Order: sequence, then structure tokens, then C-alpha cells
Amino acid sequence: MLLELRDEELLARVLGGDANAYRELVVRYQSLIFTLCLKMLADREEARDAAQEVFLQAYRSLGEFQGGAQFRSWLYKIAANKCIDIRRKQARRAGIASISPLQEDLPRSADPTPEEQLLATERSRELQAAIDELPEKYRDVVILYHYQRLSYKQIAEILGIEVKSVETRMSRAKKMLRERLRKEEQDDDELARRRSAERISGQ
Repeated sequence: MLLELRDEELLARVLGGDANAYRELVVRYQSLIFTLCLKMLADREEARDAAQEVFLQAYRSLGEFQGGAQFRSWLYKIAANKCIDIRRKQARRAGIASISPLQEDLPRSADPTPEEQLLATERSRELQAAIDELPEKYRDVVILYHYQRLSYKQIAEILGIEVKSVETRMSRAKKMLRERLRKEEQDDDELARRRSAERISGQ
């Protein structure tokens, strides 16, 4: 059965003219590719269209696929580049940098209290907003590493940069996120103090 075959075996069948083998590869990876497109584009319709284009492009380019690389990594590279191109076109049309919010909350602890749930949701929103404001080259690295669970080497292959550049971008992204979240924390504390002082003075 096709389900039991490894990617390499399916690819060999596709190159031999077996269309069903490619359908199996699409089924195997369509959810992962759609999720990546959704993370990078933050629009379900655009992500769905982009994912379809990715599989069409991959099919047309199978002759260029190097067997030494993982098929999944190769697909990720096509998908990431497709989404980056889409965002660049959007940015040119709008005349501004193309930045979109993430659509997924952070993982939560098992059986959290209502207070913990509220705090986790608020922190998640703050983190999403902070990632949203990162320069594009840093945001892409964060998404691919923390949400797609790709290695630095895989990210480097996808973005066409050196592994050292991935490390540098990740380090800078973390620093920017820490600074942004620390500032928001300070602003929240100051707002809480002012409201407390207003309540006391109003009594």
C-alpha cells in the first residue's frame, strides 16, 4: 500500500508516472504546508491558495529535487519562499512592510486554573503582538523554529542563508522580544499603580 511507502519510494513512483503516489505525498504533507503558510500569511484563504501552488510547483520541479535532502524540507523551502514572495508583493502594493499576526496561542500547562488561563491568554496575545512587530527576516526565523520545529540547518536551507546567520537572527529576535515584553510589563505596572491611586483618591 502507498501509505506504507517511504517518501523516497513514493517519489520514485511519481517520477515513473504514478500520479496516485504524488496524491499520497500531498495527503501526507498538506496539513503541515497549510499550517506554515497560515503562520506566514495569517489569512486562511491566502494560505490555502499558497499551499495548492506549493504542491503544483513541487510537482513541476520534481526533476530538480536532490534525493539527498528530505522531501519535507524541500517542500518547506518552496512554501516559505512562496509566502515570502506573496508578502513582498503585498508590501509593494501597500507601500508598507507586510506584517501579520500569528493565529496560535502558546502551549498551556495541564489543568490550569481560570486565573492561569486568563494570564496565559494575555501573555500569548502580548507575545503574538511582539512577534508581529519584528522585522520580517527575524519573524520568519522565529516562526520556522518555534512553531514549525525546524532545525537551524533546515531554516538556513529554506531561507537560503548560512546557519550562523540563522543563529544571529534568532539571538537578535529574542533580544527584541524580551525588550518589548519588558517594556509592556513596566507600562502595565505603571497603569495599575495609577488606577489604584485614582481609586484611593476617589474614596
